[in-house]
Amino acid sequence: MKRAEHGGIIFRFILLVAFVASLLLLYSLRRPLLHLAGWFWVVDEPLERADAILVLGDDNYTGDRAAHAATEQEFA
Repeated sequence: MKRAEHGGIIFRFILLVAFVASLLLLYSLRRPLLHLAGWFWVVDEPLERADAILVLGDDNYTGDRAAHAATEQEFA
């Protein structure tokens, strides 16, 4: 007795083509989508003086980022 196939090779090929097409569409729209996401997350508030600053991330051997964060910055 022959086993019945569920969703043959044509259906799988159509799914593969649709998946690749959606990836290409997402790749082509990456710049506007990232621009929109950046606009959504930017907060436009006046700057205030702070007693402390926290720098997240790795630093190089000489500690340039930490030294720059530690200098007193004047805000306009």
